This record gives sequence, structure tokens and C-alpha cells, in this order.
Amino acid sequence: MKKSIISAISIALIIFLGCSQEEIEEPEFEVLAKVGDRFITVDEFIKRAEYTIRPPYCKNDYGMSKKIILNSLIAEKLLAKEVNPDSAIEK
Repeated sequence: MKKSIISAISIALIIFLGCSQEEIEEPEFEVLAKVGDRFITVDEFIKRAEYTIRPPYCKNDYGMSKKIILNSLIAEKLLAKEVNPDSAIEK
């Protein structure tokens, strides 16, 4: 009798603790960087690097060009994070 009560209490405790934890939503894609609550994925970085027009100083495939592309994506995410419905940018 005691074993069944103890096992029932322990199962109830495990279920309660397992369900009460807040789950963090992870993105489905491979994350390259996180800016606040927004993510920069590898696919987004590749699309930016290959499909957009880049200035002459950023046209090669060296490490510095990749850093410039990533920094511009981070800057866009920061700007998008700062925009709220009351800001002058929205109006």
C-alpha cells in the first residue's frame, strides 16, 4: 500500500514539474546569430550574400566581406527591434 502511494505521488510530482516549466521556442533552422528575440539563420545569410547587390568593397568572398554582410544583417535586426507602433519610423 505504501509503495503504491509513494509511486503515485512521485509520478504526480514528475508530471507537475515537467509540465510547469516554460519551454523556449527554438527556431527550426540553423542559427548564425541571435539579436534580442530575433534570429539570423544561415539561409538568410546566404541569401543576403548571394542574391543582393553589394558595394565594390564587399564583392569578394574573403572573411572581411562575410563580416560586413553579417554586421549589416545584425544592424537591420536591431533597427527592426527598435521600431514600435509609436515610433516616427512607422509613421
